[in-house]
Amino acid sequence: MLPPLLRLNYPLDKAALLAEAYKAKEVAKAFNEPRPENPNRKPQDYFKISQWTSPYIEQIMVDLNVTGKPRFYFQDAFSELKMHTDINTLCSVNMVLSDDPSPITFEDGIQYYEQALLNVQVPHAVLNGPNSRILFKISIFDETFEQVAAKINYKV
Repeated sequence: MLPPLLRLNYPLDKAALLAEAYKAKEVAKAFNEPRPENPNRKPQDYFKISQWTSPYIEQIMVDLNVTGKPRFYFQDAFSELKMHTDINTLCSVNMVLSDDPSPITFEDGIQYYEQALLNVQVPHAVLNGPNSRILFKISIFDETFEQVAAKINYKV
């Protein structure tokens, strides 16, 4: 079994993707995904989501050789995403756009990354530090982490 994180080195135009993020933030909503263990979960005001695409984002997906749903996530400083697995998303390409990004925590340790393919079916958490966190994520619903890891471009 592969480790739950595969680093990428895509030649990202970070300024262009941040510009998209700031536009997306204007329409972002509090994350509200009921969990099986908590079906009455309230929206998470410290964690916002915006489903968003653009020609540049579509090109990123073509270049990486992935198909998925692009989104931006905005996590407040000093907030925590508790240990969880993603619902319906088998794996994702994550690109942290904020400076000084907090690590992702898996049950077997922490990992710092800027760009990675993640197995989001493995329990993970993010305890954010003093800066807000901006994440670009391509959620992949119909291919496993192993399948995408075998074909994705720009692996480190």
